[in-house]
Amino acid sequence: MTILYTNGCSYTANNDVNREFRYPHLIGKHFNWRVEDKSVPGFCNSIIIRRAMRDCIRLLATGEPIVALVQLTHQDRFEFAGTPTIENHWKYDLPIDRLIIDPQIDDYFESIRAEDVNSWPPNIKDYAKQTVLSQKAEAVDSNFLHWTVGLASFFKTNNIRYLIYAGPSFALERLSSDSFYHYLLTDSNVLNLETFDLLSTAGTPGKHPDQAGMRRIADYFINRLGAPT
Repeated sequence: MTILYTNGCSYTANNDVNREFRYPHLIGKHFNWRVEDKSVPGFCNSIIIRRAMRDCIRLLATGEPIVALVQLTHQDRFEFAGTPTIENHWKYDLPIDRLIIDPQIDDYFESIRAEDVNSWPPNIKDYAKQTVLSQKAEAVDSNFLHWTVGLASFFKTNNIRYLIYAGPSFALERLSSDSFYHYLLTDSNVLNLETFDLLSTAGTPGKHPDQAGMRRIADYFINRLGAPT
């Protein structure tokens, strides 16, 4: 059975919409595909991309065909190598029972959101001040595009059918001469990161997709994937 793998943030994993009505599950039901949705609210791009590669490496061992949908997110989020606790275990995609019984995890990075700056603990504030907040925005954007090129190349190498796309709208005009930017424009499986975004497709620009928006997104990808109904 074909595996539909998805990763992203809350634009894909909106907790206000029951899982069965989120677009990955609607697509999976339409095509009779097994759904592996690993999206977690608050994820940043580096975590989304790294986890997508790691998860798909495992799925390749099943020998089943894989279709991957990867939703990218806000650039003002960053990752921090921390320690999972009862309070933040969900940021590591680590169920509470595993934290207590078997705390071995795959990824020791949690995603930090800029909008939560007032609640950052001192160690994260210090880290952000010394690194993230002092970097040039265009350099951060170029690095993000570099990760995206790597993810697309991984999918191609392993014959994984894929679509990579923006959740919120991106503004990348300052990278008009960036080689990674122009390379991605040649890949039809990377939906134009400036002209396509998930929220507009859902009909909920600037807001998380509601149940009706999830249906619109699912219909878009069902048509895009083009498999028989």
